[in-house]
Amino acid sequence: MHICYDVETQDDLSENFGITVTALITSCKLMSLVIGRKTIINMLDLLKKKPFVPENNGEVEIHTKYDNLIEKVAMFYTIQVVCCVLALVGTTLVSDFKLKKLMFPAWFPFDFTSSWFAFSMTFIYQLVGLVIIAIGVSSPK
Repeated sequence: MHICYDVETQDDLSENFGITVTALITSCKLMSLVIGRKTIINMLDLLKKKPFVPENNGEVEIHTKYDNLIEKVAMFYTIQVVCCVLALVGTTLVSDFKLKKLMFPAWFPFDFTSSWFAFSMTFIYQLVGLVIIAIGVSSPK
């Protein structure tokens, strides 16, 4: 409801819509990983059995090479997610915190701008949610 009814300009509408779509897609990605986790684990276990096991030194080298590549890509992706979270939080703390503007526009059943305590708790609530989603999406296991 906040997307359509609590906007004053077209910029607010497009910003709200963009954030909502991003949150929805990220949540769907996380849910598909959670739902498909058992299948992914079964497929990985299957790849450790014959006929997929490397049989000679050349195949072992190829297997090791791509395992290292996968590990590096996963580490890079995790570092990228952490940097994005830190940049978002840092930017919000520097520019919007004094104005009592949250990282993500949201509707709450209370006035979070009424006191610094209410705003801080609401900010921490959004921060915890952001960290949980970031860890869930970038976690390799």
